Amino acid sequence: MRKSRIFVALGLILAILTPGCADGEVKQKENVFIEGQTGGGAETLNWILAADASSFSYVGHTLDSLATYDNEFNIELRCLAKDVEVSPDGLVYTVTIRDDLKWSNGLPVTAEDYVYTLKNLMFSDWLHNAYKSSWQEEVDGETVFVAPEVVDDTTFTITRQTVDPEFVYIIYDLIAYPKYIATAYEGDIEAFTQAPEFNNLTYTGNLGPYRFVEWIRNDRYVVERNPEYYLGKDIGAPYFDKYIIKRFDPILGDTFFGIPWGSRRNKAKGGLSKAKED
Repeated sequence: MRKSRIFVALGLILAILTPGCADGEVKQKENVFIEGQTGGGAETLNWILAADASSFSYVGHTLDSLATYDNEFNIELRCLAKDVEVSPDGLVYTVTIRDDLKWSNGLPVTAEDYVYTLKNLMFSDWLHNAYKSSWQEEVDGETVFVAPEVVDDTTFTITRQTVDPEFVYIIYDLIAYPKYIATAYEGDIEAFTQAPEFNNLTYTGNLGPYRFVEWIRNDRYVVERNPEYYLGKDIGAPYFDKYIIKRFDPILGDTFFGIPWGSRRNKAKGGLSKAKED
């Protein structure tokens, strides 16, 4: 199903000043961004179990991957301290993460967390990951996993046996689970699936621009500004105090700020037609 999205930057909330008490005090409301969506909702916030784009989109507000892309598809480093280094033979990838990444309990995020996520979770037989094959290769007629290894606290390597020029882009998308939490659930799929830390995103520390507030399935997903965000001091991100994803189902007669979904779209089309005529 093709997903429709409507992004509503609430300029009124950004700019409106709300009168206070009798003394004429003026208070500014918080900056809120509301994203309206139709189509299928997220499956889970326990991202390693997800197979849908919405789940990764939700989690992505609270957890950065190693790198991302700008609007012109140029690489932008996130949790990486520097770009991934590839050996001359194209088989060994050296990954160096930032040294200022923290989990919610204050422990540093280390290379061990990333290697553990790969070896013990993504590559495991007990846990189903929809993207496991991205970390596999064909060698002498057999399917094998790549080999991640810890070098030091902020560095790990991933070694392949065959050359794949596109593999670095798989690495850029990597996110880690905190080993100190995940080991308690390792090997128990039911416990891991229901783990409150993973389903409520309470472990994310300073790794994302926002912190989880609530998720009401098929209704709304709410996050709030993370004042500890590791990029905050560099670029001032994020730029909203709260970010809300609100889901609408036009078939069920849901409205967008009180306007029936179909009527809203018809009005928008009418406005465009009139502008062309003018």
